Amino acid sequence: MAVDNIVVQPFDEEAWASGHRVADPRLRLQSFLSLRDLNLAFIEALPASALDQPYRHPEEGNLKLAILIKPLAGHDIKHLRQLEQIESRGC
Repeated sequence: MAVDNIVVQPFDEEAWASGHRVADPRLRLQSFLSLRDLNLAFIEALPASALDQPYRHPEEGNLKLAILIKPLAGHDIKHLRQLEQIESRGC
């Protein structure tokens, strides 16, 4: 939010997550929920004009913050399902 036209860094989510598989599932869930709450509070506090803030994604091109925020709700559900699968496996 501090810099217009910042370039965001894409990353391999699977590779990143593989380093967290050793953590207790309850700890992972707590972390997920805490970060989600923090992100929601941040987004809710943004002025409407912030949704037009430009940024650049190397694979997607020039975008605005609103485009980044919209898919987050579905993304939460994806991660909750992943946590449920991990828990059911007893990992």
